[in-house]
Amino acid sequence: MKASIALSAAAVLAAKVSADCFSSRLGFPCCSSSSAEVWYTDSDGKWGVENDGWCGIPEAPSPAQCWSEAQGYPCCKFTSDVVFTDNDGNWGVENGNWCGIQKKNGNNGNGNLDDVTPDNQITLNGNPFANKIFYINPYYVEEVDGAIAQMTDASLISKAEKMKTFSNAIWLDSIKNMQSWLEPNLKGALAQQKSARKEVLTVFVVYDLPGRDCHALASNGELLANEGDWARYKSEYIDVIEEKLRTYKSQPVVLIVEPDSLANMVTNLDSTPACRDSER
Repeated sequence: MKASIALSAAAVLAAKVSADCFSSRLGFPCCSSSSAEVWYTDSDGKWGVENDGWCGIPEAPSPAQCWSEAQGYPCCKFTSDVVFTDNDGNWGVENGNWCGIQKKNGNNGNGNLDDVTPDNQITLNGNPFANKIFYINPYYVEEVDGAIAQMTDASLISKAEKMKTFSNAIWLDSIKNMQSWLEPNLKGALAQQKSARKEVLTVFVVYDLPGRDCHALASNGELLANEGDWARYKSEYIDVIEEKLRTYKSQPVVLIVEPDSLANMVTNLDSTPACRDSER
């Protein structure tokens, strides 16, 4: 079979003339579908096999609104699953690479985030991570892009590009960052969920406990273990999180209390006054 393919490919390469359908000008018919299986690729295009003979796979129609090509990425051909949303539009992944989900009805499927309205209260049973699309944090993607810009190794760049398709938790490590990151990411995940028509899960790490990492020097928190900061923790941090979750009630959200904060306190109760103050 390999020898047959090689001989046929040689015949193809020797027959280059001009015509509208690239394989027709080479003496071969076009395949019946642009999604036909690719058996061989050369400078003319992609080749498939139909009726025991070579055929040229036609290009999928290029929509006038294939917006992602301007960013250097193709439009998605087979998927409509949204894994990331930014100001340009909705992004999917095909063959391990980013692709733009094509515009519909005059927009790119992203919609206006200011117009996103939550639907009915979601109910979760069992494993909250099961059968969910995971929200892609735009800040994380920007950080990876910044790292890629400094890379020269093609293999490393390819691996870093793939890393952009993986979700990660969003750390709410201060009152300011919680105010900056919580609602925009909830809103982005909701827009993605409405576009994909599938539940999109966002994971946040609750990481601003008073007396956090009480034995540490670099990761200790902004709030101390005293009555005033406990009141701030409740009113300016926890209550705000609760309010936003009640607003964005139609999407799955998981909150994780950063576990090292608690272990750091328990193991240093006797040696560190700040940890003794943190015990409640």
